[in-house]
Amino acid sequence: MTTIITVHGTNAGDESDTGEQWWQQKSEFQEKLSEYVEAPDGRLEFKPFHWGVGPNSELKRRDAGNDLRREMLALEKEEVPYSVIGHSHGGSVLNHALFSVYAKKLSLPNMKSWVTVGTPFIETRRSGFFLTRFNLLGQIGLAIALVQILSLISQPLVDYYVAGNFEAWDSTSLGASLLLLAAVFIIASAFTARARKRQDSIHQRQFADKFESRLSSFRHSNDEAIEGLKNVKSLRANILKAYPIARGLSAFIAILLTFIWAVYNVFFSIADANLLIGNIESIQEMCGGNEVCIAIDSGISAIEPLVYFAVNDFTPSYLYISFVYPLSLILLIFLVYGVSLFCLTALLIPVVAILNLALSSQVRSISVGGDAFGERLNIIRSQPNSDYSDHSQLPHQLAQEIEDYTEQYAIDAIRKIRALIGSNIASSDNPITDQISDTLSWKELIHTAYFDVDNFIKLVAVSLCESGLVTPSRKLKSDPEYDKVVGWYQEMKPEA
Repeated sequence: MTTIITVHGTNAGDESDTGEQWWQQKSEFQEKLSEYVEAPDGRLEFKPFHWGVGPNSELKRRDAGNDLRREMLALEKEEVPYSVIGHSHGGSVLNHALFSVYAKKLSLPNMKSWVTVGTPFIETRRSGFFLTRFNLLGQIGLAIALVQILSLISQPLVDYYVAGNFEAWDSTSLGASLLLLAAVFIIASAFTARARKRQDSIHQRQFADKFESRLSSFRHSNDEAIEGLKNVKSLRANILKAYPIARGLSAFIAILLTFIWAVYNVFFSIADANLLIGNIESIQEMCGGNEVCIAIDSGISAIEPLVYFAVNDFTPSYLYISFVYPLSLILLIFLVYGVSLFCLTALLIPVVAILNLALSSQVRSISVGGDAFGERLNIIRSQPNSDYSDHSQLPHQLAQEIEDYTEQYAIDAIRKIRALIGSNIASSDNPITDQISDTLSWKELIHTAYFDVDNFIKLVAVSLCESGLVTPSRKLKSDPEYDKVVGWYQEMKPEA
């Protein structure tokens, strides 16, 4: 039996082995491919590989790579010849599987070829901060171990300081410290060994030497996923701005301080009123018996002059109508606001710059599913690493066929979306984004249309035939496009 393992991409998973998607059995792609190739024993099996829905997570892709490696090793044990085809990040899963085979010093003699289609290969670099290379449990363990090591090492030093000589030095504690330090180092090294190999140029070169000859990598030059992720590297998310943040904070500070000052004034005004009532006789004497008078006594108010009115029987009541208070309040608001704005803007410029860098890094990581501990995005490649020859770009004629195929669906999708927007969408229970998504067939994108183009299926068939896994069928050989497709494959094939 000859086997072809198919690996779906991100968010393209399905629990069923059978379906309409290219990687499922009974799909149009697999039906056509079966017509174009023949297995040596006449038995060709398609084996879909499942990795959930295909989450956009580097850790999940690596876990899936380990699972795929086990399936490949099971075929090796049965000595079944096979090839693996991965689309989009399904190719990343396949790449991780092969690298784990290399890292474990295993071999795959029965794997005739591995084919990647529209795969963006993510290259990462290790973070400079050691603790970030571990998950939460690992970080807690390292912290506990380091504290214990420092405690064991410092205790003899404290004893020496107290005793004044080395007689108090406990060789057992020192030995335990050194053993614990060695254990932490060994565990940490083992935990990060695979990551070090993955990012080491020597190992990458050896990995390429081992598997490049069996690789067929196909991509369209305008593949939206690959080109979009390549641009993520240069993404700068200047989301936060120092001046608007400082302006909002300054307004809040000015309002808060003036409110406090107003409360302070009210409190002392009440105190002044009580003081005024307590000095009623002196006020009456100042008014000289007039029914209405103005008495200004700066000694009564510690804050500002008060205007007093004596009415009828000279019972004192007063009206707070001083122009000094509202004017001083306005001046205080502007003063506090201006000073706060200037100081906060100067303070926030470097803080916001650092936060924007952190946000940009997070956005880039989220875009590529970069959740591997202690690793940061370095570059998006069209081949597994820099040691592979990049012959993945499809010939111009085939690329144009794929582009023409997507455009006919894109035009139809635009008509549907235009009609959708023109309808009464506000009355619908479904959000507009969901309605637009429902109108798309996903054949509008180059990234998801490779397997719908007949000549591309023939190119995949030729690559499998050239690897020795299968032979071209009579139908493929008699196809008028056959010689042209073979020429395309030879054109793309890396030089030996």
